[in-house]
Amino acid sequence: MTLAMKTYFLLIFLLAGSIACQPDRSPSTSIREVFDSKGLRVITSFFNKKAGTMSTLYGNQAAFDAALSGHAHPVGGETFTLATWKSLASPYWFGSTINGKLERVETLTYQNRPSKGLILHYQLQQSTPEPVPDTQARIRMILAQRPSVFPEDSFASIP
Repeated sequence: MTLAMKTYFLLIFLLAGSIACQPDRSPSTSIREVFDSKGLRVITSFFNKKAGTMSTLYGNQAAFDAALSGHAHPVGGETFTLATWKSLASPYWFGSTINGKLERVETLTYQNRPSKGLILHYQLQQSTPEPVPDTQARIRMILAQRPSVFPEDSFASIP
């Protein structure tokens, strides 16, 4: 084998190695969106493997307290916000998923109106690819979520 052939094979080997070591920059793994919760607390999060989505339910303090009590007696002022992302395989940890494109943001608000009593208002703020067809089913699903209890919440009442 001549020196020119050895150099040629070495160059091909180095070129193939450098191409193989490039990170995956395909759009499917690089589109990630962050949701600004605007100071709301995390109530719970969950996955829908069939739909390939992951969701986080946020709420203000009144909503957090209502979720802890099982929504037994809403008093008005509770705001729940459900953010749903498309889930993606994590390129950094085998078998794990990360949030991708933000697909939907839904907000439920209990309003106490003196003349009408307690009113539940649903708002679909953002939806991709299409709007959610059954509003009542979405409201029931959001209110059925059980809160995750974090250690700092468990010890908050201890002096």
